[in-house]
Amino acid sequence: NLFLKWPTKQADLIHVFTAEQKDILMERMKIQSERIFVWPSGVDLSKFERKQSKEELRKKLRLPNKFIILNVSSIVRKRRLELILKSSKDLDVFFVHVGISVDDDYFEYLQNLIRENNLEGKVLFVGRRIFDETIDYYLAADLFILASSNESFGIPILEALSAGLPILATNVGAAKELVDDNVNGFIINDTNINEKIVLAMNF
Repeated sequence: NLFLKWPTKQADLIHVFTAEQKDILMERMKIQSERIFVWPSGVDLSKFERKQSKEELRKKLRLPNKFIILNVSSIVRKRRLELILKSSKDLDVFFVHVGISVDDDYFEYLQNLIRENNLEGKVLFVGRRIFDETIDYYLAADLFILASSNESFGIPILEALSAGLPILATNVGAAKELVDDNVNGFIINDTNINEKIVLAMNF
């Protein structure tokens, strides 16, 4: 709040990505509604046009022919990747993560969790990829999960939707505006991810 106070007082117009961010500024900073405009992030849909079948992409990326859950994000605690790992334990799924490790201690915790739960053959961290290759992972997957505790927008949700994936997302950032519950995905909480994955597998 202290960081935002001075610039928001000086600005004539404030751009935010979600209606939630606008509500927060109005509530916490007492900024008038007309001074804030919502302009969501976007993606180039032409980049997500399928040029290869899912099977061909999986072969190219060396992914198994299983139900593939994808997460694209930096590896930091707020992404709560452990929730996805724990929820995948007893399901016939394969979890793929694309993105760099920012928090090495957290990444080590995730690696220990994988070993403790015998998930070595069900999880793949591929690290950073160029955008075109990241799109291949979207198009090769079956489900996208973002279990973050908070997000500014959550553009990977928009990218996953552009690739035709159903979404499981916590109710943060733009999720409530992008995910139509029971239509193109589900809003999840900490305790029902496993249940929602099962529903998504039958979408």
